[in-house]
Amino acid sequence: MTWKVVGEIVGAVAIAESFFIYLSNKRSRIIALKFVADILWVINFFLLGGYTGAFLNIISMTREAVFSQRGKNRFCSHPAWLVVFLAGALASPILTYA
Repeated sequence: MTWKVVGEIVGAVAIAESFFIYLSNKRSRIIALKFVADILWVINFFLLGGYTGAFLNIISMTREAVFSQRGKNRFCSHPAWLVVFLAGALASPILTYA
């Protein structure tokens, strides 16, 4: 089995797992399911050679980790996180341009 086929299978699992996000009604569960979906998408993009997509999903995973602690941790509630995540999202296409 080639890496492309494995990547496609992981992508199909990620799509299927993403539907459970819409069935959830608790914030913590939604963030946890989104985090799992993003892990699957990172694997999918790396296996298919989509490094920009993988990097954007890593940024998304970091954002979810920070926002899951928002309200509990003062550091995670700082408004500077918006600038950090926007800069990362803007920089990712530039850093991965080939």
